[in-house]
Amino acid sequence: MTEHNADLLYGARAIAAFLGMTESAVYGLVKKKVLPVFKIGSKVCARKSGLTAWLDAKTQVAA
Repeated sequence: MTEHNADLLYGARAIAAFLGMTESAVYGLVKKKVLPVFKIGSKVCARKSGLTAWLDAKTQVAA
């Protein structure tokens, strides 16, 4: 497995598990264009590194 593949979260279920939320919450944030995601075919995908950076930025703003 390459480094890129290890960083890939394929599908809302994988993103939800990584973030500790429900799939429907992920879809809601995707619809609002809040999460840093992209599509592969019809599947919503994200990079762990991108979500971690997004969370870090949100944490710094809230602090």
